[in-house]
Amino acid sequence: MLISHTHRFLLVHVPKTAGSSVTASLQPFCDQPKRVWFNRMYPTELFQTYYKFAFVRNPWDLMVSYYHFIQSRPEHHRNTKVQSLDSFEEYLAYEIKRDKISQPRFLMDANGELLVDYVGCFESLEEHFSVICTELNIDVELEHRNSSSHRDYQSYYDATTRQMV
Repeated sequence: MLISHTHRFLLVHVPKTAGSSVTASLQPFCDQPKRVWFNRMYPTELFQTYYKFAFVRNPWDLMVSYYHFIQSRPEHHRNTKVQSLDSFEEYLAYEIKRDKISQPRFLMDANGELLVDYVGCFESLEEHFSVICTELNIDVELEHRNSSSHRDYQSYYDATTRQMV
């Protein structure tokens, strides 16, 4: 998470949804410029009164992005494992077994209630980032960080792998 007490906002950083770009753009407006991990506890009043937002991504595109991100980072703690898999389908099976990649887990409570005020879409990143900046009365350009290069995500899928995701 990224938090600003001055501007009263909280960014919930869902991995591989442009969170690094949004964080880099908004850090100058934050009291704690370093990233705060999502499981930190905040007083209820703070959480209820701050503007909370996050970005999500098409889950099929997300999985392709994660796959390439991990493969391209030798320092990533799962790089060796992912490199050892024979196919994208094996990677999907591995991630499903891990049961860790779930965008709703970042955004909803145990009862399925949405915890944030605004959910932007990666696919409309510039437009939705602009909505957030308007809400926060902040004028800043969106930086672009951590992008990966790969074919169109749809080309990675067949009937089996689409169903897996």
